[in-house]
Amino acid sequence: MYKIREKRMNCCGEKIQYFLKQEYGEAVSVSTIYRILNERYQLRSKWKKYCKPRHVKKGSKPRESVQTDTVYFGQVFAFTAIDTYTKEASVIMRPSLTSKDGEKALKQQLKEFQP
Repeated sequence: MYKIREKRMNCCGEKIQYFLKQEYGEAVSVSTIYRILNERYQLRSKWKKYCKPRHVKKGSKPRESVQTDTVYFGQVFAFTAIDTYTKEASVIMRPSLTSKDGEKALKQQLKEFQP
């Protein structure tokens, strides 16, 4: 694995898996490859400090806490909302990321989350 990584200019685990299968006939999972590479190389950035994931407030009853986000899909934006207690999700597609579209998506999601 080390030889392949050095010969192929620091290629990723998926490529190493492919070359191991082609050149040596060995089938090794990608997670095993990264576990072995992590012993010799520092695979995380030296400059980016590890940050723990932030705490997400979980509601104690339905509709108490709703987490929202937006996702860009090339031509459209998906406004998502997830109820943290029931894990119920709502996705509204809008053409742009303007405050008007955000307002329309939020109003529609609030109607969907009403009991």
